[in-house]
Amino acid sequence: MAATIEFLPERLNRPPVVFRGLTTGEMFLAFAVGSVIGLAAGIPLAIAIRLWAAAPTTVLVGGFLAVFYAGRWLANKKRGRAQMWFYRAIQMRLSQSQFASLFAAFGLADRNLVLKASHWSVRRK
Repeated sequence: MAATIEFLPERLNRPPVVFRGLTTGEMFLAFAVGSVIGLAAGIPLAIAIRLWAAAPTTVLVGGFLAVFYAGRWLANKKRGRAQMWFYRAIQMRLSQSQFASLFAAFGLADRNLVLKASHWSVRRK
């Protein structure tokens, strides 16, 4: 008698969760986005209070806050969905934006992404 496989081998290829529901790539992406937002907030703050150390401080604080809160948000978004759902959803939004050609030039939006929604029906003739 043949034995059945009790687990799904395709799960072995998934990247492991590192921190708060984020994989390594997602964690670095959240930190980078939070750092850019922190830099954008830190430069005017540093100019206003005339303390240049405020800019790198806000970069680090923004990155850490983004990782801390992005984990919870992304875990809720990805719950019960396919592994590549989040990345395809981002690609779809970038492809449908008014700057789609700019995003495609940097490889962020896929021009071959199918964006047409319809339903299939099978009928007898």
